[in-house]
Amino acid sequence: MKLWIKGYLIFMTLCIAVISVTGVIITESSYSNSIRMEVQRSLEEEENIHSAAKIYLDTQGANRASMEDYLDLYNKLLNEFGTRGKYLEIITWKKVVKRHAYDFSMAQEAVNTALDSNRNFLLKRVNGTYFLFIANLLERNAVLLLAKDISYIDGQRKDQYMFFIRTELIMLIFLAFAIPLVSRYITGPLEKLAGITMNIASGNYNERIKIKTRDEIGILAEQFNSMAAEIKNKIDELEKQSERKQRFIDSLIHELRTPMTSIIGYADFLRSTKYDEAISYKGLSYINSEGKRVLELVKKLLDMILLQKSELDFKMQNIMPIFEEVKDTLGIKLNEKKIELAIKGEDFEFYIDRDLFKEVVINLVDNSINASEDGDKITLGAKSADGCKIVYVEDEGKGIPHSELEKITEPFYRIEKSRSRKEGGLGLGLSICDEIIKSHHGRLKIESTPGRGTRVEIIFESALD
Repeated sequence: MKLWIKGYLIFMTLCIAVISVTGVIITESSYSNSIRMEVQRSLEEEENIHSAAKIYLDTQGANRASMEDYLDLYNKLLNEFGTRGKYLEIITWKKVVKRHAYDFSMAQEAVNTALDSNRNFLLKRVNGTYFLFIANLLERNAVLLLAKDISYIDGQRKDQYMFFIRTELIMLIFLAFAIPLVSRYITGPLEKLAGITMNIASGNYNERIKIKTRDEIGILAEQFNSMAAEIKNKIDELEKQSERKQRFIDSLIHELRTPMTSIIGYADFLRSTKYDEAISYKGLSYINSEGKRVLELVKKLLDMILLQKSELDFKMQNIMPIFEEVKDTLGIKLNEKKIELAIKGEDFEFYIDRDLFKEVVINLVDNSINASEDGDKITLGAKSADGCKIVYVEDEGKGIPHSELEKITEPFYRIEKSRSRKEGGLGLGLSICDEIIKSHHGRLKIESTPGRGTRVEIIFESALD
């Protein structure tokens, strides 16, 4: 069952219950008030009649117990106070004086109370008619009984019930049309939310809810949109990771297959030809070279695995001595290409694993050498900026296309595959560098312009000192 239908049924049930209970309470309260007011008015009226009767009897002197006197009194009271729906009786020890068709014998309880000098009233139904009886002592053994037909109050209660029933029916008819509209208006955004949820579940992660309200549903829509955006980001990241892993596997297979194919090919060639010293030497040299490539690949992969599992030896180190060691290590290669390595910046301390950090700097400078032409200049520097400590390598080489910048830290990725392979590169250098810097809680930032050079920064946003 849909939510708006549930809301409709619940609200209609509550309306019927509330209106019905309210109608009963108001009607019964009004009925009780009407009875109470009628009793009060009748008591006051009976008091007037009783006073008139007492005055009449007092004027009769001592002999006032005859039936003629009571009958005469009765007629006078009836002429003066008698109206439709109001009946009088004078009850003596001899008989009841009356001229009406009703038998009010059930009022004997009130009469007995009056004989004990206590005025009393009683509510009774006589043949379907609702009567109010008021009994009051006139004199010894004589009681004045006033009976009033108050059935009109029952009629008022019935009319009031009918009024509430008609009003309730009109309200329910109105609500029967109004509540579904209100329910659909309230639950409409939830239905949109459900529909968009199904779309997202089916893979359409770009779906968003367009609800601009300030109530709970609007807040829910905003949170849902944020959740959907976060899910999309996670899905995109997982897809990128999956693509990277697949490229890693493809590249690894390719890197292993190429040297192994060469090794097997040369081994088969040497095995199938007559021994010739020159040919054998050449073939064995190829086998040795390709075998070293496989060994180097395995070593680099092990380095990447160990970086993720091993604990680093962090100590406070000055940066400039490391720069000088890097320059000495790469001195021969720098001299071969007549490249100047300029060291700039301030000498400050880092809390680092010295050997691994030195390996990163060597790798970055070596990449710059490979990308530079003879006679170019490479700058190796350190500086502080905006609360960060930065080590950078900047060259004047061929640069990197913008489309390649996000991929160059992936394992086995090479911008110029033929040159890298020729020079023995495996495409794992920057990947390992990136892992080392991450283990130092830093990050690599690479900026490059094709034909103008590349700048690689190692940024530590929180001081490592």
